[in-house]
Amino acid sequence: MTGPAGAGKTAVADAYTRTRWRARAPVPRRRPRPGQGRVRQPRDGWNDLTQRQYDLARRSCALTARLYAADGYACVIDDAIFPDWPQVGLDGWLSDSANLKVGLVVLTDAWRSSCDATRPQRHRNSTRHRPVIHDRMLAWREQGVPVVDTSD
Repeated sequence: MTGPAGAGKTAVADAYTRTRWRARAPVPRRRPRPGQGRVRQPRDGWNDLTQRQYDLARRSCALTARLYAADGYACVIDDAIFPDWPQVGLDGWLSDSANLKVGLVVLTDAWRSSCDATRPQRHRNSTRHRPVIHDRMLAWREQGVPVVDTSD
């Protein structure tokens, strides 16, 4: 499940997994910075270290999903992946998920009414980034991915 921050990914994943025999595997929002004990956030700028941390977090999450699947669970993974940004795109998830069947759903909202405003400041997107992220997520439609509007 993907979408911009505040579109309801975590809420939907939590609700879905509570009502079914499912496991939710969140991608860690805070990633350790190897050797320095600090966390590098994507909003701090994307570089080789950020990419390595993202790749490791994705692989760890996919491994967890594969382990749960081997024990009979279906998994819901929520992360922001973009159709036009290969470094954080779907191909990495498909590769790391190995033989798991993967279905992608995009949750998006009218960014002006996003619940992002109710999130802690450290997890919010800036006002100028929210419409850009929202528009980039809509590009999934062109690839035939279901896009669900969660505004209401």
